[in-house]
Amino acid sequence: MNIIFDIGNVLLKFNPENILENYPVNDRKKLREIIFESKEWKELDRGTIESDYAFEKFRNENPKLKKEITEIENIWIDYLIPIEKNIKILEKLDEKNELLLLSNFHKKAFEIVEKKYEFFKVFKKRAISCYINKLKPDYEIYDYIIKNFDLNKEETVFIDDTLKNVEAALEYGIKSIHYKYDMNLEKELENI
Repeated sequence: MNIIFDIGNVLLKFNPENILENYPVNDRKKLREIIFESKEWKELDRGTIESDYAFEKFRNENPKLKKEITEIENIWIDYLIPIEKNIKILEKLDEKNELLLLSNFHKKAFEIVEKKYEFFKVFKKRAISCYINKLKPDYEIYDYIIKNFDLNKEETVFIDDTLKNVEAALEYGIKSIHYKYDMNLEKELENI
């Protein structure tokens, strides 16, 4: 079986609320909008802009929050922490399956976490959005991973925490698991 993993909230925790929790409530909402809900955040995932450019733009457009934006720029990647229960099953899964990555991810952030965490070595085949300039849930990214790695859809399962990404994969014809944090992923895979 081919098992395709998303990274954020499947292998690494990513929650902007945790990053912003030390800021006053009003600033927290504004910072979430400025940074994590911005069109630039998606373009970072798509790989069409660089991190330095995006954060400089955030600062220029929001001078009153310049200090906070710089702090977030310097710390947000540190909040990408392994979800240990899922990391533990990777080696076992790798013995009998082909493990792949399919994730919307920023280039700078991916390069940091890939070096930082050993578990990334089990993933020989990867479709990371910033390198291929395609984003989930667009059809093209699913088509890319299936065709580029010559996968059989019937022998493939995709795991993602975002429902619209799972729905798009299902529509494309890939069996999928909508991952939730309290889920026993190993059991879910056995059921498939």
